[in-house]
Amino acid sequence: MASSSSTSSWTSKRVVAYSLSSSRTTESRTVPSSHPAYTQPSSTRDRIPSEHAHYATARMHSSSSSADQSGCIVVARAIHEGQTLELSLIRLDNDGNELPMGISSPIPCPQHFLFPAPLLPGFSIFLDEFSGGVAFIGITITGWLFHLRFPPPGAFYASTLPHDWASEHKVASLVESSSNTMSPQRGGSPLPPIRANALVHIVDPTTVLVACEDGALIKLQRQSDDDEWRETMLRSTSFFKNFSKFFSRSSPSPAQQSVSVDTSLSANVASTQVVSMDTLVRDDASSIAFCISRDRKLRAWDLVTDSCVVTVDLPSALVSETDEATGTSLPPFGSRGASRPHVRVFQPDARDESEYPLYLLVFVPTPLPTGSFFALYGVELAGAKSSTRAIATRSPVPPSHNSASGQGISQIALLWQKACDQETKGMAAELRDAIVMSSDEWALWTLWDAGGRSLIKQSIVHLIEEEQDGEETTVDSEDWSTTAYDPSTTYTPLRGSEIEALLSTAEQDYDSSPQSAASSFYLSRIMEAGRYSVSSLEWAVDVYAAALLDSLSSARLALPAALQPDAAFQSLADQIALTVGSGVQLEIDPETGAVLHEEFKTAIRREWQRFIGLLEEADGQGRWPIEFVASSDDERWTTPLVLTRDRLAFTIHKDAVDALVALAEGHCVGAAQRSGGSLTAVAQEISHENNDGQLARKRRRLAQHLNAANTGSEAREEDYGEAAISDLGEMSVALATVATALTSSLPAISVDAFARDTLQLVSQPLGSDINDAALDLWNAGLDAGLEELQEPALAVLTRLAESKVATVLPAEETVSEDIDWEKPALEPAFFALADLLISSPSLNSKKDSLIWNRSLLRTEIASAFVADGAYQSLRNRTRLSKSLLLLVLAIHAMSASEDDEAASVASSFERLPNLIVRLITVFHSLSLAVKLADLPLPPEESRSAVVLACKGTHEDDIAKELGLLNVSEQSRIAVAAPTSGLVHFCVAQEMLRTDSGDDREGAAASQMLAHAVSSTLQAMGISSSCDAREAIQLPTLGARQALLCHSLVSHGVPLACRLLANAFAETPASSYLSALALLQQGCFVEAAEAFSSSMAGILALSQRPIRQDQQLLAQLLPPSVLSGEYDSAEAVSDILLARYCRHVADLFEPFLAHSQIVAFVTKALRLARSTKSTEVQSPADARELYFRLFRSQLHLGDYAASYSTVMEMPSDVLRRDCLRTLISAMCETGHVSQLLEFNFAGLQAEVERNLSFKARNCDPTALPNFFHILYSYHVHRSDFKSAGAVMYQQAHRLGELQRIANGTSAASVYDDFLDLAVQQARSYLTAINALSLLDANNAWFADALNTSAMREYEEENLAPATMSARLHPSSSAKKLSSYIPSSHWQAGSKEIRIVQQDDVRREYRLVLSRLELVQMYPELASATMTLSATDIVSLLIRNEEYDKAFTAARGLDVDPCGIFAQLAVKCATSAFLQSYRKEVAEKELQAQDPEGTGVEANKMLDLLAGDYEAGQGSEAEEEEGEDWSAGWGFLRSSDRTSGWTGSLAERAWRYLKLNLEIEDARGPETVWRHRVIVLERLLALRRSDGGKLEVPLWLLGWFENEQPELLIKVYLKTDRVDEALQAAIRWVQKSNSEARTRKVTGGGAGAMLPQRYIAYVTLDSLMKRAIDPDERPVSATESAAATRALVDELKKVIGQRGEMMMSDWHEKRNVFEDRQKKAMQGESAMQWA
Repeated sequence: MASSSSTSSWTSKRVVAYSLSSSRTTESRTVPSSHPAYTQPSSTRDRIPSEHAHYATARMHSSSSSADQSGCIVVARAIHEGQTLELSLIRLDNDGNELPMGISSPIPCPQHFLFPAPLLPGFSIFLDEFSGGVAFIGITITGWLFHLRFPPPGAFYASTLPHDWASEHKVASLVESSSNTMSPQRGGSPLPPIRANALVHIVDPTTVLVACEDGALIKLQRQSDDDEWRETMLRSTSFFKNFSKFFSRSSPSPAQQSVSVDTSLSANVASTQVVSMDTLVRDDASSIAFCISRDRKLRAWDLVTDSCVVTVDLPSALVSETDEATGTSLPPFGSRGASRPHVRVFQPDARDESEYPLYLLVFVPTPLPTGSFFALYGVELAGAKSSTRAIATRSPVPPSHNSASGQGISQIALLWQKACDQETKGMAAELRDAIVMSSDEWALWTLWDAGGRSLIKQSIVHLIEEEQDGEETTVDSEDWSTTAYDPSTTYTPLRGSEIEALLSTAEQDYDSSPQSAASSFYLSRIMEAGRYSVSSLEWAVDVYAAALLDSLSSARLALPAALQPDAAFQSLADQIALTVGSGVQLEIDPETGAVLHEEFKTAIRREWQRFIGLLEEADGQGRWPIEFVASSDDERWTTPLVLTRDRLAFTIHKDAVDALVALAEGHCVGAAQRSGGSLTAVAQEISHENNDGQLARKRRRLAQHLNAANTGSEAREEDYGEAAISDLGEMSVALATVATALTSSLPAISVDAFARDTLQLVSQPLGSDINDAALDLWNAGLDAGLEELQEPALAVLTRLAESKVATVLPAEETVSEDIDWEKPALEPAFFALADLLISSPSLNSKKDSLIWNRSLLRTEIASAFVADGAYQSLRNRTRLSKSLLLLVLAIHAMSASEDDEAASVASSFERLPNLIVRLITVFHSLSLAVKLADLPLPPEESRSAVVLACKGTHEDDIAKELGLLNVSEQSRIAVAAPTSGLVHFCVAQEMLRTDSGDDREGAAASQMLAHAVSSTLQAMGISSSCDAREAIQLPTLGARQALLCHSLVSHGVPLACRLLANAFAETPASSYLSALALLQQGCFVEAAEAFSSSMAGILALSQRPIRQDQQLLAQLLPPSVLSGEYDSAEAVSDILLARYCRHVADLFEPFLAHSQIVAFVTKALRLARSTKSTEVQSPADARELYFRLFRSQLHLGDYAASYSTVMEMPSDVLRRDCLRTLISAMCETGHVSQLLEFNFAGLQAEVERNLSFKARNCDPTALPNFFHILYSYHVHRSDFKSAGAVMYQQAHRLGELQRIANGTSAASVYDDFLDLAVQQARSYLTAINALSLLDANNAWFADALNTSAMREYEEENLAPATMSARLHPSSSAKKLSSYIPSSHWQAGSKEIRIVQQDDVRREYRLVLSRLELVQMYPELASATMTLSATDIVSLLIRNEEYDKAFTAARGLDVDPCGIFAQLAVKCATSAFLQSYRKEVAEKELQAQDPEGTGVEANKMLDLLAGDYEAGQGSEAEEEEGEDWSAGWGFLRSSDRTSGWTGSLAERAWRYLKLNLEIEDARGPETVWRHRVIVLERLLALRRSDGGKLEVPLWLLGWFENEQPELLIKVYLKTDRVDEALQAAIRWVQKSNSEARTRKVTGGGAGAMLPQRYIAYVTLDSLMKRAIDPDERPVSATESAAATRALVDELKKVIGQRGEMMMSDWHEKRNVFEDRQKKAMQGESAMQWA
């Protein structure tokens, strides 16, 4: 290849990283295998975090290989002691295209695959561009090969994998050797030493090479469609070895051939052991492997013929040093130090006109003094020209276009050599990887591990352009470009005397214990953004806790709370703070008794240093480099990525500030090492113009870049030439160096206090002149060291002040003759550095030449790179700005002294106050950005997802309003992935965006990312407060910072917003943003105060002119607050305030801050009412405000205010809706009494309607009970009729619940029934009491019940309707719709019933009866059991509860005839038993006293008397009377009969008579029915016992006196004709006798006749039945003659009655005729007169 020989310009780069250790967990999938069980010995476990990889590899899939797919990186890492394979995909483009392998977006968390044994390094992954799948091939330490296939879609992310996704192969060459060498044991065994260090190289998915220490090279190969692997052993005894000298263009020199034997090596280690290899796979499927052996030889293997085709001795030194190295004895590779050789095969790009189709890059480690070097070989392939392709094993190489194929290698030529630099020249430095990247020129990238430091070195490969005979080897002597991956220079130190002093100061200032002070001090530094990975922190605290636990357990000491098994921590930082130092106890000196405070502090510091040591160990292991990751066909990735154990790193260009800081700090360190004092040494070097050496060259180069970057400086090249610009650049470098030296010379405590005071100065309004404030800052703690540093500082400043720079004239000024064309360069240099700190010029090519691709910048990995680079740059800029500010303040302080030299230096500053303000502003902005970056990012689950209710306001809208950037045409694709810090989060969410360039392809990734870092710094607002160059005032919140604040709040990071807003003096805009942050933090009271503070800014908006800070508030507010027209100028302020209050209430709304909502809505309504403007409050807006006010008041429980708001509402609809809500809320919270106190003027009907609706639709057993509430409402208003109706309805609802109750057990059913029945009874009783307070005529109410439900209720619980109506026609509930046809009713309508108080009482008694019966019959509690009123009475009769039966029958309107019939039977039975006992007694008496002396008779009579009294509970009941008197217990339990005396039969007949009389007293309509039933039942019993039963005379007498006709009919009904005739005779005779008596007592013929009615029809039918033999009953008397005699007697008395009636008729006729005659005579006399 011919390449340019020009040297590249000097550049400086930084390393940015992306963490691979994910905090997201996933389940491990077990790889199916028949591998024996394996347990890894504890001694083999490395002391590294489990999440750090033992080995890793990655593949880059470029988007250029597939037009419709995005680029990505697939990473494979062996974690958890190498036994778990972690596969993850990292996106490289976010352009909307689909991901390869059919993976869906967002990308899931990494997938874990558990292997049966740890994996050996060297495994590989392959991306199949045709099928789109992923393949993995690896070998375990037990010698088993595993092949995993992940087809699309989803690949290894797929939830379900195919059945054959994993295959295995036991490598016999490895496993058998293991079994022969080691003793057999259970489970798998690791390989023996000759196999354990095997070098695995995956050629392609079908070929694997394994190199062993015994020199064996094992080839494993399979067919592409077969899983069967075939093993081949390759030995270096090939036939071609004898002819290898013919294939080497460079004959080995004596120095190259002199290789000594290292006797320290094991005898099993062969000199031909392969220690590095790489392969080339051709298109014809043939492969060539290039291997470097321990004997310092390079061998090429043809993997088709399995033969070694060429052997080349590697050089032992550079060609230019060959003579010096002649005769030097070199050890075999790998015998000394960590360095190992390295070979890499690559092919040139098709665009390169390369001389060879194939190149070999070889690293040759060589001991000092020769040192290690690199060699580049050109390889000519034998055979015809054909295309080949390179299959890289760890990083892809450029594709082949001009290579040759054949069966051998024609020549291998050494073309180029380059020595390593001083850091990597020795054998202690280990080369991890090397790669040649091809773009405009070949760049050699090397990756080193040098003494624990990761180094990336780069050099350009310069080859000879012309071909010459006897071609010479090029030896490159150009310097290496080094980039160290050492973040320690970025972050705050954790060790050293300065740290100890700062910690001592913190312990004095900290109010709490030294342990808390140390925790706060160290945690603030440990948790700096990106300093340590999460896996390192977790590992360090776990190891520390385990060691502390072992120590305390062995000493049998109590465990601290942090080590308890159930300890819980809020965060990882909280766990560290509580764990570290928790085992240290404050001790007391046993001799003096003094508390050992200092020893306690020392122990705490020692524990923290121990923990920091663990962290540094874990972090160093995590940053340990593994390999490069590069792309062969993506022009953006001309710089390779670096894969470490837990990170993926990348090098990007530094900007000018970073390079200046590195140069200045490096200069100070070097000067201090050379001359002792830092500032003095720098002063001496600058004063003596020491421009020799590499450092001086770097200064000059950097000065040139600074000149190009200082576009805002006071000199311009186009006007005043290059010399003036060069002077300013040199001056800037010198000033930065002096300022850095000054800072390092001052005490760290003073510098730290100075930084805090400066930030405090900006956060408050300036109370004095800036000059005085600057002196106060210096005198606060820095003046003590000024005398010591004044002399060297003045020396260098005086020298710098003598430099001149051309003056830039304003365009409008005319040039006079006496103008000073030059001015001192000191002040312009300071201003130039200040401008440089807030700008971001890059050290790469001009910005105009870059072509940006935002699809890369919107990816997860790019956001991590940008965030890391931005944080590093912020740290560097902050240190430099602090140093410059200290230097300027020192100049200002020295100017106040009487020193002439100091005055001379100060006189060179024309605008010193402006410069001081500008540097304070720059330092404040940068320090604030660093503080923001160091803030902990809240966990994802704790970040609020509530979007601020800004009425359409969004960050883009605010950005447009502020005029910061145009995002209308940009498609935002935010990254939803775990982030490592606040800056990363902001970058990932695209909160830090300034660049709006186009999306054209072509820019290098390193350049794009470097520019993105600069853009991110601009978006953080570091220049937002520094725009006013000429102003002498402290900064206030700027536009970019305000936008960032708003974005932080919107994304759930309010703490950062508060930090940013409170860092400036209070303005309306900062108060508004602080209020937003406080609102999201839940500090609602403080947020309301901050919002109220912003009202002054709102008032100012109505005035003119508007200040900048007030204008910023206007731009932050949504358009709804400020837009619109106003009715009058006087109302502008009220209108704006009303809208602002409403907007604030909107902000509080999502957080349910009801107290604040009430306050601001009340203000808005008050202002709106005072303004009376439709712009403020339209009817719809008024309704909304009133509703929100009511809702918040209601939520706060302020029901009085809620009631007032309801009554004030202008809308009737809204008032009704809110009233319904108010009623529900007050009832549910138990504020019923307060509800009843409200009068609800004009809304009483609505209140009653709402309560009634809720009562009808609520559960009557649940709380609140709206039936009770409605009852209380009616009682409170003395509406007792409605109150009774409510409780009656509740009782019916409870009855419905009883019918549908469904208990889980019999006990629960019984209990539920009792509860419901008791509540139902109480409801009925409450209704009865309410109706009792009314007049009897008004004790009723209308009730609308479901017709079917009511019918079901009546059928189940009341007597039959016909019987009830017949017995008590006035007691049933009356239906108002009785005369309306049912066809006229609408479907679903309910009938209206009139319910009276008696109806309620009747239902109440029914419930009480059921409660009484359920205690005797628990099965009645079942919902399936129906129990009517008649059933209740029947059950009471069955249980001999006659009193209760009569009471229930009377109360439930049940006909008591059944009770009387049953009671008549009981009475007859008692009489029969009494008669029977008497007969038995007489027989016993006759048997005992046959002579009739009477003694025994008296005893028997006494015995009978005792038996008769058995019913009274005498002692005789316990003997003979117990068996038959027990059935008459109702006579003992009844209150009426318990005191009665007499026999059992007498009391039973008396009880029957009493109840008949009680029933007679109820009404004359039906009294005879009960006596008829009793008489019929007794007569029937009398007939069944042969006439022995005697009907009580009092019963017969009542019939003869009251109803003789009924008695006759009863006799006839019972077939007793003779008794009927006798009763008829007595009836007629009594009637005749009464007639005679009446006639005699009445006196004369005019006396009234008897009034007794005699039914002659009944008598006729009686006589006919008595005479007719056919109708004569069988049971009649035996003598028909006697019957005829009774008939004759009846006829006789009837005839006598007839005669009496005729006689009476004649008398009445005569009297009538006499009266007529007298009347006629009187009329005649009158006529005559």
